[in-house]
Amino acid sequence: MSTGSLRASGKPMKGQFFIIGALIICVLIFFGLPLGIDLVTTGSDDLSGIAGNLETEFPHALNTGINRTAPVATLHNFSLASKDYCLARMADFRTLWVVFEYDNGDFNVTAGNFFGESKTVTVNISGDVRDITVPQGSENSTLFSTAGSRFSTGVSLDGDTTEFVLVANKTSFFCTLSLGRGGDIVKKQILA
Repeated sequence: MSTGSLRASGKPMKGQFFIIGALIICVLIFFGLPLGIDLVTTGSDDLSGIAGNLETEFPHALNTGINRTAPVATLHNFSLASKDYCLARMADFRTLWVVFEYDNGDFNVTAGNFFGESKTVTVNISGDVRDITVPQGSENSTLFSTAGSRFSTGVSLDGDTTEFVLVANKTSFFCTLSLGRGGDIVKKQILA
């Protein structure tokens, strides 16, 4: 038999098996590659949306805590839930908040720290300046004696100072939060 008669008989040549095998491997890589990328990385465009939601929800958590007469415990639990939520989305969540609870002429000031390390926050209420050191994942409080109905206030953390006015007979709230993923960082400050 001649070589021409083998091809005419329908028997494939050895080279055709290699071509078919290479095509199958290319198809598997082509369809498998996007799945591998999606499992390893996540886009960062959702950080702003998450930060906006937290900016809205932190004051709601405070109000829920006030209604339950446990604003600090409620904010603590909300901070832990927010950290878990962000971790599930591969985002680093950090926050430090300060609650100002007015009671018969005094402000009980409580700082909660979820920054991953111990932090010192400086609070100034009408010229009375105090440092509050807060270990990671906990709260620390101090009492300010005050007089009047409005109080100029400043909160300083890591060299940044935010100034605002506190009003008597109202629980107030200051929060700074940061979300990060890779090189992308979104920061927010909340006053309520």
